[in-house]
Amino acid sequence: MPHGNGKSKEPVGKQIPSCSSTHRTSGGSLDSDVTVLPRQCARCDVRIECADYSIRSREPYGVWGGLTEEERERIYVRIALAQFPRQRGEGAVAAAEEIANAVSATSLGVVS
Repeated sequence: MPHGNGKSKEPVGKQIPSCSSTHRTSGGSLDSDVTVLPRQCARCDVRIECADYSIRSREPYGVWGGLTEEERERIYVRIALAQFPRQRGEGAVAAAEEIANAVSATSLGVVS
């Protein structure tokens, strides 16, 4: 199921995420405040699969699994290309800390 920039062909889960039709506009620009989208991801049943796919495919646009473009770019830089995750689940393992932090109460501003 496509979401993010709408170009993905890989399904991330059986459910359709609430963001699949609302957080992208043409040209890769967000149609909503970026802080709202990770909040949506925090409640999503396919958040980990979504983040995993975005890391493995080096998705450049949008919020995926709670990870912003900037957060994913830092992950891409941190992981050497030769060791870059390719198989399903490897992206979630390689970036487990970043994925968890992306939707933490502190990062969402719920707790100080």
